[in-house]
Amino acid sequence: MLGRVALVTGASRGIGRSIAHRLSKDGFHVVLNDHPSQRDPLAEVERDIKDKGGKAAVHLADVSVEADVKEMISEAGKLGSLDIVGVQPAPSLI
Repeated sequence: MLGRVALVTGASRGIGRSIAHRLSKDGFHVVLNDHPSQRDPLAEVERDIKDKGGKAAVHLADVSVEADVKEMISEAGKLGSLDIVGVQPAPSLI
């Protein structure tokens, strides 16, 4: 049986990072997303979650590109039902 899955965009920093950690603590398999330029910080979040016994996967995508979003959701859905989608605005949009 596949578990609950949460997709968190903007997960490399700030609120997105905190949400990803909390959802992992609550037992979700967390799909961590951010722009490809955030690869290293996002990998750090993935390591942190896994080191604490959680499940995490990284999916780099630009959420302003529709094709990237469709692929990201499709890939996340392969892990189980997509139960939560948390979208964080890009800093340049705040």
